[in-house]
Amino acid sequence: MKNKNIFLILVAISLLLPNIADARRVQFPLDAATKEVISQNQVEEEWDNRANNREGVTTVMSNRYTSDENLEFTKILQEEILEILQERLEGKRVFEFGFGIGRMTSMLAEYANEVVGIDISSEMLKRAAENLSDYKNITLIHNQILNLNFPPKSFDLLFECTVLIHILNQELLQQTVAKMKELSDTIVIIEPKYYENTAIGNYTNTWPIETYIELFSPYRLTTIKTIVAGDEYKIMIFENPDTP
Repeated sequence: MKNKNIFLILVAISLLLPNIADARRVQFPLDAATKEVISQNQVEEEWDNRANNREGVTTVMSNRYTSDENLEFTKILQEEILEILQERLEGKRVFEFGFGIGRMTSMLAEYANEVVGIDISSEMLKRAAENLSDYKNITLIHNQILNLNFPPKSFDLLFECTVLIHILNQELLQQTVAKMKELSDTIVIIEPKYYENTAIGNYTNTWPIETYIELFSPYRLTTIKTIVAGDEYKIMIFENPDTP
């Protein structure tokens, strides 16, 4: 009888396990439809929390890696980016969309004449202002990009690194890209590899290259390069075909 009871208990557990696994899958991460209704205020709070509770470059990178690994990955990204962009940056006015703690801002400022950056997180701005205090050619703004009133084509180049993946609402994403095109004829984006049918963090959506090409049209994708720095990224340059 004792063995029979043990057998029945094991059968019951085996029947429950698939349901437990399914529950975990639907609880985290959120599906795309649920992410669509996450408000910008919630997104801002998430980045404020990261700024207050994470250290170093891991503040704006995956905590799947150690701080030392993320620092090394940042150096790799910077080297690969400069290999493509250094000449384009020299003496130019650059806009950085989503500066975070300033890990890419300092690189841009080393070569550009002026860097203007924007971020939705006031706590990130505090961290960036401290990290970039030695630079005199950087202006940091706490705001949403859609609220900016710069004249059209105010910047020689617009740069963003892993920012578009955190815009969860597709309509807002389209509006954001339209604003980016309004600000500059040359747009540089660095975004992670697209993972089809793979659930990722609650505040992240990856997109295929074809989606970016459609979003930035009629701008043309003139440069694309794969960068492996822990994760796989694509650096893409979109340019206005009507620019002389």
